Amino acid sequence: MIENFIKNLIQIYNSNQMEHFILDYIQNYFQCCGYNEWHYEWLNITKKIIKKNTNQFIDYWVPNSCCKKIYQNDQYCGYAIYHISINNNDYFMKLLKSYQPIYIPNKWYIKLNNEPCPELIYIWLGEIPVYLIMFGLTVIVARLLYTIYIVLNFIKTNK
Repeated sequence: MIENFIKNLIQIYNSNQMEHFILDYIQNYFQCCGYNEWHYEWLNITKKIIKKNTNQFIDYWVPNSCCKKIYQNDQYCGYAIYHISINNNDYFMKLLKSYQPIYIPNKWYIKLNNEPCPELIYIWLGEIPVYLIMFGLTVIVARLLYTIYIVLNFIKTNK
């Protein structure tokens, strides 16, 4: 259920501002990215950008909400930067069209949260019963101490 919810949010991420906000909030709060494997999920959803006058192609691969907190101010955190190191443009275009990997010198993906969101949400939901039990025990102990206090006060005043 949660997997499908996150998957649907990813698929309509660029089309609806509310879903955009919800998914960004979930990914920021749980420090996660996507629903299973972010590098496949976001591939066809995000936009591709070509930097002019440089030897770099940039793929906007994941949203900034997938970035680790220390990298979220980095405007290129969710971008895969491909450096063109091939002199023959025909060969490069064939690689690009066949979706073959191209030389990526920097490990841009180390800036990303790698955990899928549904797993972390399930863990968070699993902790709720523990907190409810702790709260219940606290109320019971407080009530017991109050009852003991009242009984001791009653005994003291009736002597």
